[in-house]
Amino acid sequence: MNFKHTILFIIFFLPLAGSAKSLYPKLFFEHGSVFDMQCPENPKRPITPEMKADLRKRLPEFQKIWDDQSGPLMNTLVEIFDRDFNRSEESFSLVLCGLMAPMSHPLVFRVRDYLKSTASEVKPDFYFVSEVFHEMLHRYITTNFPYDPSAAPSPLEKKYEKEDGGVRSHIFLLAIQKSIYLKLGRKAELDKIKVWDSEHAPSYKRAWEIVDKEGSDIFITDLKKQLPSKTPQ
Repeated sequence: MNFKHTILFIIFFLPLAGSAKSLYPKLFFEHGSVFDMQCPENPKRPITPEMKADLRKRLPEFQKIWDDQSGPLMNTLVEIFDRDFNRSEESFSLVLCGLMAPMSHPLVFRVRDYLKSTASEVKPDFYFVSEVFHEMLHRYITTNFPYDPSAAPSPLEKKYEKEDGGVRSHIFLLAIQKSIYLKLGRKAELDKIKVWDSEHAPSYKRAWEIVDKEGSDIFITDLKKQLPSKTPQ
């Protein structure tokens, strides 16, 4: 390719490549100050000006951690099911409220474990990524596997229908996460994630036990059978 052809390639083709639709949303982290303002006062888990300043200072760091480490996770997720998120951007509120549970609708995450001003032992960056990814997995499943009350339960849904709601809502999600982390060679991270997740709630612990017993592949196969047909473009 001579110099003239190189210039023409840059002018005409690179802009097209840059405008390709992303298969997963760009996340923008912000302090969910409204949630913190509504947080009930808790002497054991106060919200102080120092904590607010700490969170505001670290927002760019949290953004960079996610931007740098999340790509392989999100790309592998999309590749497994051949479905995207149907959105290009999402805002993600980081909060200090100790009573605020992480959630996917809206995207809210309690960040106290990652700030020196609030935690005696700060959790590592990879666990922050895994917890944000966890909420994005909830979003992905809701988007691509919409609940149909008239549909018969799948074999695995039937098998575990007597488990509590927290377990049922996480076994497929954690199976996907396990498969992705193993595909990416992140077993050491996964082992720590299981331990810390299990400390959060009994339902997480039980869900991880089921996934480890059954293996992740069986849940992914079950989910793929439930995928609606792709809408023609």
